[in-house]
Amino acid sequence: NVFRNEKASNGRYREFCQADFDIIGNVNSAQANAELCNLISSTLLDIGLNSDQFTINVSNRKIVQGLINDSKIPEDKQLGVIRAIDKLDKFGLKGVEDLLKKERKDSSGAITKGADLNDEQASQILNFLKIKDLKTLKENLNNPLSKEGIKELEDVFEIIGFSSDLNQVKTNFAIVRGLEYYSDFIVETNLNFNQCNSYGLHYSNTLMMWRDEFLKKWDNISKQGFDVTFKRMWNFYLSYCEAGFKSKNIDLIQFSLQNK
Repeated sequence: NVFRNEKASNGRYREFCQADFDIIGNVNSAQANAELCNLISSTLLDIGLNSDQFTINVSNRKIVQGLINDSKIPEDKQLGVIRAIDKLDKFGLKGVEDLLKKERKDSSGAITKGADLNDEQASQILNFLKIKDLKTLKENLNNPLSKEGIKELEDVFEIIGFSSDLNQVKTNFAIVRGLEYYSDFIVETNLNFNQCNSYGLHYSNTLMMWRDEFLKKWDNISKQGFDVTFKRMWNFYLSYCEAGFKSKNIDLIQFSLQNK
């Protein structure tokens, strides 16, 4: 187990499990990054997944950094832009647009401060996020740093092409990571679920009923030797869980992977 250096938040616990592998010595970075993709693929295949059940998404931080430089975005706003882009899968283009501009308000009414870009700057970022392949990207970005990042990705794909894992690796330029120590190659692997069902709201109702019954039966419970501290603790715990499931900060999800 390792411990996160940043502040813990929803879904980002202070302590978490992490599996590492290290490459020692002077190596070609494209070969090292290609080997990382091969390792991810072989590991998931070895544990029983089929090749169509996961996708290895890759990008390069230099690509978006070059675009940010071209868009004349001030340095004090750049990290906010990166973090907004990294939320594309979670919030969609509209949510990212709100985070690039003044603010984003979620369904609960909570407001997240945006990067405060002007309309032209935000439009350049959003148009970039609609691009899905390297060929189109090369035709639209001329910044030297972006071109450097594109070339590094092309080198990785050239090496992966010599293995059997090429079909598992796809470009996803929205993967930029909102942390400053990411500077070039980025990889993220996602499982391809056949079906996904959420039961969080059902659990919220169940917890509400448990809490109501607990409070109704407290006279009988207290006769078993349980004190007021026990009552307050369980009332708080059941209320907390009910609210968490209702607000979707926590959830119970059933995923289905299908063998072909």
